Amino acid sequence: MGPRLAFGLGSTWLVAVLLGSSWLRSCAGDEAWAAKLDHGSFKGFPTFSEATDLLEGWLRAHPNELRRERIGASYEGRPLDAYVLTAKGEPDRPQILFTALMHAREPASLTVVLYIMGHLLELYSQRDPLAVYAVENRELWFVPFVNPDGYIANQKSGRPGVRKNGRPTCANKINSGVDINRNFAVAWKAGTFPACDEEYQGKEPFSEPETKALKELCDRNAFKAAMNFHAFGSMLTHPYNWAPTAQMAKLDKLDDDVIFNELQAVFKFDKFGPAIRTVGYTAPGESDDWFYGAKGIISMSPEVGPESGGFFPPASAIAGIDSRNFARAMHLVAKSGLQL
Repeated sequence: MGPRLAFGLGSTWLVAVLLGSSWLRSCAGDEAWAAKLDHGSFKGFPTFSEATDLLEGWLRAHPNELRRERIGASYEGRPLDAYVLTAKGEPDRPQILFTALMHAREPASLTVVLYIMGHLLELYSQRDPLAVYAVENRELWFVPFVNPDGYIANQKSGRPGVRKNGRPTCANKINSGVDINRNFAVAWKAGTFPACDEEYQGKEPFSEPETKALKELCDRNAFKAAMNFHAFGSMLTHPYNWAPTAQMAKLDKLDDDVIFNELQAVFKFDKFGPAIRTVGYTAPGESDDWFYGAKGIISMSPEVGPESGGFFPPASAIAGIDSRNFARAMHLVAKSGLQL
């Protein structure tokens, strides 16, 4: 892979348009479908079946722009689906990946990804020029449910605290499972966390069908950038998250520091940097580290939602969380084709 170009916030006409557009301002959705994201049956969030129904509706309504691709199955056998949003036409468009629910108790990550899909489809149908540009010049991949087993387990629980996947690793069902976001190959180490710990890394890298599905998806494609949404707090983490010091977290290329810094200048998260700087701990075997270190993808994990709301913020906060992160995602979409 050749050197990346430093961003330069005013270097193209499209970025200038983006900076002045509603994409980088609050754009709370008034679409009928958007109400389903904050009026769901799971503490205001959509259940697995409610979200699936919404996705099915979009597939029927937008057959020329949206398709589904099965990328694997969860530990308990549920489908792992990716949704590809791009207009029919020229091949080899820049690809960007968005994921949600690596951690099952973080439903704001799900609604953000669903909102990006739904709002972009809505704007495209209205022939909004920026939406037209994005849909006809990018190939956007969405995996709304990386961890469907854990999410459904939380729906069934009176105390929705499941973080990990469905693999049985200890007697306590809340604490059982493998942390999908500690099961990637960069800096993975056996015995880092015990089997009942919420960060249990599994028996080996990519031991879990969920991480294996994401690995194979990346092996088959050439993603320029990725956003792996998490909750909660206003933070943007980026590689290297395994590193115990900022010096050890130094990126592979100087250009990449520039890229992340300029993204943060637009995104304006409260905290920014590798995990040791944002959340205050290290994350060996983390997804962004593998996406970036093994595949050269500019990969990041926005931690969305207010600190005061916990993993399940009030339903009244969901629309704002979704719209703020739609603007951020669309900025990354524009940049990924121009300078990544």
